Amino acid sequence: MVKSYYNHTGFLSLFLHDLILLSRRKLPKWPFLSTKISTMHIFSATCYRIMKRIQLAMFGTIIALSAITVIMATNYSEELGTYSLKSQAGVLGHLTLTAYDDDGNVIAYRQTDNVVVNDGDGCIAELIFAITSGNACSAATTFDRIYIGTGDSSGATEGSSALVTPSAQTGFASAVLTAASGTDTGASTLITANFFNVGATIQEAAIQESASSTSSVLAIQSFSPIPLGGSDDLTIQWTVAIDGS
Repeated sequence: MVKSYYNHTGFLSLFLHDLILLSRRKLPKWPFLSTKISTMHIFSATCYRIMKRIQLAMFGTIIALSAITVIMATNYSEELGTYSLKSQAGVLGHLTLTAYDDDGNVIAYRQTDNVVVNDGDGCIAELIFAITSGNACSAATTFDRIYIGTGDSSGATEGSSALVTPSAQTGFASAVLTAASGTDTGASTLITANFFNVGATIQEAAIQESASSTSSVLAIQSFSPIPLGGSDDLTIQWTVAIDGS
């Protein structure tokens, strides 16, 4: 009798209806319940437990899929960040100043980083590229001179354009380029300039592009004063690195 009941053409709709009733803890109204109530109670309880397990399994599957989706999205985002074009290019400068007396003894030593000014940034761009429009540099030639001064340039910023009180200038004794290599090393140039018989208290320096004190400035920096006599000398070594890592 049960078999003939489930072979009925309306099996699917009846079974779905019965499952809904079972999920609400209600017994379906089957025509043979009056004679087989114990069997149907067992069947109903079994179906109810199966339904609950199916619901829990589906719920767990949804949570797992959601977690996988979040992880995949996060990893994809990180990969985009890893492989997207990024640049940390910059011009970095560091200078050392060594003062000597007339016997060659070191009487003062300073080292510090510098400020690369806006005019210098613009000049670098114009010297590298064949610019067709725009002007950000007043330099007529490459930067080839170091200036020293007696003024206080401690307030120097990227908008600075000259030393406070320039007192002397000289061309480079040497400018040695070290090519970029590896992934974290930029190209650097070590500039050396010598000042003889200074006879002044020096506390500022700049890299400029000509013998005119108003010429374009690439970098500028102040430091604690270095008193120098008329027979004392000063050597400046200025490292300028262009780092595109």
